[in-house]
Amino acid sequence: MQEPAGKVVELCGDEPFIIAIDECVELNLGDASMEPQEEISLPALHRMVKAGEGNNIWYIFMDTNSGVQYVLPTTGELASSFRLVKGFSPLPAFPYFAFDVMARKAQKPSTPHGALDLAYLKHFGRPVSVFILHTWRVLTKEIVQYWSTLPDHDVLRAAKLKLIGAENFDVRATSQVFAILSSRLLLELGITEAANRLAMTAVGRHMRILTGVTSAEEIMNTCAPSEPMLAIAAASLLVASPSSYKAAINLLVKELILKGLVLERGRQGELLARILLMMARDFAISPDPKTTEARSFVSANHVTTVTLDKFLTALLGDKLGVTHKPKSLHHGLLRWATKHKLNFTHFLQVNDNIHELTPEFLEYCWNRGIALTCAYNQPLFDILIVTYHGDLTQIERSKFGLLVIQVKLRIEAADRGL
Repeated sequence: MQEPAGKVVELCGDEPFIIAIDECVELNLGDASMEPQEEISLPALHRMVKAGEGNNIWYIFMDTNSGVQYVLPTTGELASSFRLVKGFSPLPAFPYFAFDVMARKAQKPSTPHGALDLAYLKHFGRPVSVFILHTWRVLTKEIVQYWSTLPDHDVLRAAKLKLIGAENFDVRATSQVFAILSSRLLLELGITEAANRLAMTAVGRHMRILTGVTSAEEIMNTCAPSEPMLAIAAASLLVASPSSYKAAINLLVKELILKGLVLERGRQGELLARILLMMARDFAISPDPKTTEARSFVSANHVTTVTLDKFLTALLGDKLGVTHKPKSLHHGLLRWATKHKLNFTHFLQVNDNIHELTPEFLEYCWNRGIALTCAYNQPLFDILIVTYHGDLTQIERSKFGLLVIQVKLRIEAADRGL
């Protein structure tokens, strides 16, 4: 091998020569039925690396395998990794994924109503798993890689199948409830072994992304990115059955939050605030927020918006949570709120303090269907929801507005009737 390595150096001169090794997690993982020459040999790779010593040759080991157990540090006698010879230890994994690849090809909607169209929203997010879509037999004859390549009439069903891996939503299945609510609520996992297992399952199913590995604690850092189609599919599954909606929230609280799998993140209780805001938005779809009938989050292939008065009534009640003010004040506020609409489908975490919000940025939030959860030390407000005042078929950026929310924890629990 020394001779080929010398030729590489001769051709490249002082320039570095990079060799990429794909499918690296399969090294020495061939089964017993494989012929020796077909097995990916780790010793052969060691010899190749040894031959290039002293030359300007770099090796990149890459893989698209979603099994995060391959990048977690092992423990016990194999702590240095069973793929490395004695004396070598693996460096932390560097995760990378393509995101919003097709967004640049999406024509920017000319009106606020155009941003509600699934034909536009399906351009955001990650590529769809080709294998999963093929296995679930989505109603298309070809295997696809991106949401935007799916026919408009199939994309919502494909997103639902992507979320739960089945035709019907099982509210008793922890993995399904976690996948659905993660796509909307910014759920963050704890540092327990059970949370790690939940993360491994979610990453393996391409529901969460691996952002890093903390070697010392053997903890995976994962998150659910902003993917409008998954959030819309999650909302559609939830609002289809009020009883299932209630059961899903109960499972989230009792089995995930109270048991430490999901963090009750935020000193001010921001996660609980997001849950309430999400529920108010979903219940406000119906003229009667207390109805037990199924709601529709998508109508005529467009996301259903809600008016601000319906949202506030669903969140706070008919008197808006204030009983010592004149009725005329409530009625006046609600009349004003009827002219404002909101369309958020999920929450997005802002990492830096917000000092300025331009009309263009508010339009971007509207178009993507996101509400903003502010940074921990953001002064004055914690959550921002974009609204639009006026006719959705005409755009005036000056008509974009904000519902500004500050979250506070009570010393004692609120009355259940609230």
